[in-house]
Amino acid sequence: MTARSRFDFVVVNPYHYANFLSRPAQQAQGSGGSMFKVVLLQLGAALVATALAAVFFGARGAVSAGLASAACIVPNLLFALRLMVVSRRGGEPSVAGFFVGEFIKVAAIVVSLVLIYLLYADLHWGALFIGLILVLKANLFAFLVKT
Repeated sequence: MTARSRFDFVVVNPYHYANFLSRPAQQAQGSGGSMFKVVLLQLGAALVATALAAVFFGARGAVSAGLASAACIVPNLLFALRLMVVSRRGGEPSVAGFFVGEFIKVAAIVVSLVLIYLLYADLHWGALFIGLILVLKANLFAFLVKT
C-alpha cells in the first residue's frame, strides 16, 4: 500500500490533534475551524433524527432522539470551545491536554446517556439509538463540507 492510497485520518477527523498543532494561528483568527463545522453537522443530524423518530415513534420517540442527540452535541460543543480557547491563547497546544479533553468529552456523553436512562421513564430505545447513531456519524461527513 503506497502513501497516497492510505486513508488520511487528519482529513477525515476534524478533531484530530494534528489540526490543532499545525494551524493554531488560522483558528486563532476566528475562522471557526472544522471543529464548529462538525457541531453544526451534528445539529443538522439531530434535527433529522428527531424528525424521523417523531414520524415513526411519535412524541415519545422524538424526545428520546432529541435527548440522545443533545447528549452528544453538548459535550462536543464544549470540547470545541475549549480547543478554540487553547488555540487563541497562543503557544503550542498539548497533545496530552487534547486526549484528556477527549476522554472527558466521551465520559460526559456516557454519563448523559445513563442519566437519560435513569431520569426519562418514557424512553424509546429505538429512537434513542437513531438519534445517537445519526449524530455520531455526522462526524464522518465533516470532510465533505469545504469552507
